[in-house]
Amino acid sequence: MDRMWAAAAVGAGAVVSCAGAFEASIRVVAQRASRVYVAPGEVFYVEALLTYPHLVGGWHQFAGVQGSIVIDGDAGSPSNFRCFFSSSVLIRWGEFVGGSRVGLDYELTPAFFQGGFIPPQIPNVNGLLGGYDLKIDEPGEYGIRWEPGPTYTSVRLFPSVQSPYWVDAKTEYFGTTVIVTPCRPDLTTTAIPGQAGYGEPDGVLNNDDFAYYLAQFAAGNVLVGDQTHAAIPDQPGYGMPDGVLTNDDFFFYLAIFAAGC
Repeated sequence: MDRMWAAAAVGAGAVVSCAGAFEASIRVVAQRASRVYVAPGEVFYVEALLTYPHLVGGWHQFAGVQGSIVIDGDAGSPSNFRCFFSSSVLIRWGEFVGGSRVGLDYELTPAFFQGGFIPPQIPNVNGLLGGYDLKIDEPGEYGIRWEPGPTYTSVRLFPSVQSPYWVDAKTEYFGTTVIVTPCRPDLTTTAIPGQAGYGEPDGVLNNDDFAYYLAQFAAGNVLVGDQTHAAIPDQPGYGMPDGVLTNDDFFFYLAIFAAGC
């Protein structure tokens, strides 16, 4: 796949010098979560967020970022792209390739940085590199991640908006998983480990699914057992996995199993 590449200037924070160790992260989330369940054709929101520290000092610190939001197989139908930046000569928004948003094109060679965006002075900068609505019709499990460009393989930090100098920050990348399923409690074909279809949904909800969930929950398998943040409908985080396995997950699964599909 051919991709256009981009570098975004995001300003905030302060540094004392260009030397030293710096850390940054780019986190791709769906519905503000690292794992989410949706029905086929259900619209959800994908976004890529940049974070780097605001340090006490005399200079504004700018970040140079390059890359794309990439979805497994470029799956899905996207719409309503949005960003902190306005499209301009230095800032081009790239394009959709299927469900992926590739080539967030902001500036290819910022040897002399000009322009940028200065958010409020807050402890950490959370810049929206890009976000959009997405729907996927085909059931399955889809990974969504940030793919760095060929020039900026990490976030570059600049001491000022016009500085030709930078440091490459140690950058962590976090992706998200979207499970598209017409029947969320349908988890397996059989409850017997080693048999064909174990851990593979078959479109039928029966006692095998409940037994499979119970076994995974008891084994501490967070990827299967973690189903919700809260077990009470309308509470914040209801139906949204939170990376922690608790009794709320068990009672949530019990409720959706009882409700059927």
